[in-house]
Amino acid sequence: VTGVQTCALPIFVPSPGGSGCGCDAGHEPDFAAAAVATAAAAAAAAGTSTGDGVMDAEAQPCAPCAEGTAKATIGDHSCAACVPGHHQPLSGQAACLPCAPSTFTAAAGATTCGQCEAGSSSPAAAAACDECTQACMPW
Repeated sequence: VTGVQTCALPIFVPSPGGSGCGCDAGHEPDFAAAAVATAAAAAAAAGTSTGDGVMDAEAQPCAPCAEGTAKATIGDHSCAACVPGHHQPLSGQAACLPCAPSTFTAAAGATTCGQCEAGSSSPAAAAACDECTQACMPW
C-alpha cells in the first residue's frame, strides 16, 4: 500500500494516516531503549559494530505500561495512571479496571483496591467508602 509505513517491531503499529509509527495500546515509548538503539545504529553505520542486535534506526521501542497505569490508544504518548476508584494489577494493559462494590482506592495509580471496613460500603468504582448509617447497601 503506497504511503503506509511498515513499522519495525511487533508492538509498533502504523499511526493513523500512515505518517509514522507509534506504540500500540497498553505500551508507551521506551526512550532509554531508543537511545541505545540510536547509538547502536550510528555505530553500525560507522562500521564500528557487527550489527548484531542493532535495531532499525527508524524504530523506537515501546515498553508495556506499568502496573497501575494504562493506555487505550495508539501513539507516542505515555501511559496514564489509573484514576481513583480504578486499578490495574497487570502491565501492558489498555484500560484500568473499576473497583468492585465494597472496595475502593483513593489514590491514582493503584494496582489493587482496598476492602471497605466493617460498617462501611461503596458502589463500584469508588474512591472512598461511606459509613453505613443503618444497614449497609448491598451494592
